[in-house]
Amino acid sequence: MDQRREPNLYGYLTLAEDHTILEVNETFLNLLGYDSQGLIGSNFESILTRPSRIYYQLHFPPSIKLNRKMNGMYLTIRSIRGDAVPFLLSAVCRQSSGQLVIDCTLTILKREVMLKGTIVRVACKSTKDKNTAKLGNMLRNPRGILVLKKKLLK
Repeated sequence: MDQRREPNLYGYLTLAEDHTILEVNETFLNLLGYDSQGLIGSNFESILTRPSRIYYQLHFPPSIKLNRKMNGMYLTIRSIRGDAVPFLLSAVCRQSSGQLVIDCTLTILKREVMLKGTIVRVACKSTKDKNTAKLGNMLRNPRGILVLKKKLLK
């Protein structure tokens, strides 16, 4: 895995065209409790929960073939302990040594939920009571949290 990616807070995977895991960063391994020998060479679908596997099979391959990218796909991945960990997956295709590979970035949603309390406190201090209901609606879904986080960071 590319060294410049290692200190990042996101999980990174590189998949072959057949969705076999070629590379994985330490952050992803640590989040899920896997080791690289256990994941490299296995199919990415094998670590997805059953509902996510079905969703992935229906939406990921067509998007990659048509658009050569995927943005913000919600998936749950089974950790080594057996619990389901929610992620947002974004992917882009590139050529490497004459082969098509898919670089994936996985944002863990548990971190976003943990930031939720902090975001609410900061946002409530700067908004009036009439905006509290709107803020609550935004925080009820993962994409709303990401939108609010981007607004606060501007």
